[in-house]
Amino acid sequence: MENIKHAEPIIVVDDDEPQVPVVKPRPVARVVVPQEDDEDEVDDEVDDEVDDVESDEEVIQLARRPAAQPVMNQGVQRPPVPHVADIDPDNMPPVQRTDKFWELIGRFNWQNTSDQHMNPRTVEQTFARFTRGEKALFQNKYYSLYDEMHAKFTADGLFARHGVNGVGDQAKIISHFIAMGRDVYSNLLETIEFAEYLIDSGECQSLDAMLPYDMQH
Repeated sequence: MENIKHAEPIIVVDDDEPQVPVVKPRPVARVVVPQEDDEDEVDDEVDDEVDDVESDEEVIQLARRPAAQPVMNQGVQRPPVPHVADIDPDNMPPVQRTDKFWELIGRFNWQNTSDQHMNPRTVEQTFARFTRGEKALFQNKYYSLYDEMHAKFTADGLFARHGVNGVGDQAKIISHFIAMGRDVYSNLLETIEFAEYLIDSGECQSLDAMLPYDMQH
């Protein structure tokens, strides 16, 4: 018996019947919400929610939602800035003002780092940390001690003997001696030979030139 190939059935579509359009399923649009570089986690959350929506209306509502803001330092308590009580030089006894001045001089640590090795930036930063009252006290006492030593050395002829005639050169020597501290300053006033030795050694460095411009001689 011969193999008989059966013809494919022919489907006849009646032209009078309405045609049903074939609608391809539309993929759900992915909404990209602009975020800052440091908000990757927020981006991931938005993408996950877009994948789960089932209608165009939900996509639109999600796109209109305000972007989430990053949480910054929540719960972090910063310590309060300590209040520094200022001084009033006008209401301080003379002895107390003198003691305070030498305490301020000690903050420069000049005696341990002098010999032409003091960094002007160190003096500038140290002085900037003084309170307003400390700066006023420092300036007044500095001028007083400076004038006292200048008068003593001039009367003795020390500057003339060593050819120290310029204001800047004299200020270099006197301010260096003041910066060395209370004991050195007192000894130099009493023993001129000690001052001459330090001048001849060439180790003096000018504190005066490192102070604020309006305080310099």
